[in-house]
Amino acid sequence: MENIRMEFEGASGTVIIGENGTRSPTFYINGLSENKEAIVMASIFVNGTNTTFNPRYKNEKEIWFTRNGVRPPAVPKCGFEGKQQESITFSSPNKLQCPPDFITTYLLWVIIAGVILLICILGCIAGFIVAVLNKRAETARLNELWQIPFTSLEVVANKEKTTSHRSLQSSVASNKFSVDGKCESRNYAYFLYQNEPIAALKHEIRINLDAKDGAAFRMMRQIENENVNRFVGICMDGPQMLSVWRYCSRGSINDVIMKGAIIMDNFFVVSLLKDIANGISFIHHSFLECHGYITAKCCVVSDRWQVKVSDYGIDKLRIADKRTHRG
Repeated sequence: MENIRMEFEGASGTVIIGENGTRSPTFYINGLSENKEAIVMASIFVNGTNTTFNPRYKNEKEIWFTRNGVRPPAVPKCGFEGKQQESITFSSPNKLQCPPDFITTYLLWVIIAGVILLICILGCIAGFIVAVLNKRAETARLNELWQIPFTSLEVVANKEKTTSHRSLQSSVASNKFSVDGKCESRNYAYFLYQNEPIAALKHEIRINLDAKDGAAFRMMRQIENENVNRFVGICMDGPQMLSVWRYCSRGSINDVIMKGAIIMDNFFVVSLLKDIANGISFIHHSFLECHGYITAKCCVVSDRWQVKVSDYGIDKLRIADKRTHRG
């Protein structure tokens, strides 16, 4: 066996045969360059228990170009099992820590961002609550405009009951309208509301009004048109439910015709019809869309002989009323 040991040059390089007849191997590490070319990166010669590493590269970055030229650590920070490990060197007795997570790394900034986010959320919630409360308060305020307490309606005494009627009239002398001589009828009552004469249409059935009705009445309060009578509001706490309108001193078209106090020529009739048409047209082009109950009794005449369409937007009240003749 002594003569079996030999060394010679083979096709792949130097071949070394040991004393026991086995070859001492040489391993080659092959790979691809950055240009995708096959290269030999290194060779490892094994002779018994001895190993020799022979690099074939000039710059280590050529091998680790996929890692920006940086060689990975021999032992990962979290170890090969993904856990903390004791340092393998005596000079570094501290434990090798796993890479900290985002929250641990930026804990202070996370806390600051969390506080800011919490403040923003609380601010949004508070703003939303304030907006809702303000909206409700504004809605309640606007509802108070059309909700007329019965105690705020001042009854106008007729001449047969009191001699102080003229003094009452003098309190509203600045107003061109007058309720003098107007007595309460089956369907209408006449009052002073905030020193203004008003006509209150009686409704036989008391109904509950919802938020949709309130919104409609709020918009009706804002209607301003020379041929549409002003809606004042609804009185719900009196003996009867009342829809309140601005009082027009000459009554309705029906009253004017029935009294026959004036001679109506063609020009006068056309003028009245034009006013009625303008009022109805305005209602049709508004959120109301239609009147629904237009009659000569719904067209009232001001002291200037201007016709105004009245009693609009109260369909729900009219439907609830009994079918009785309104005189």
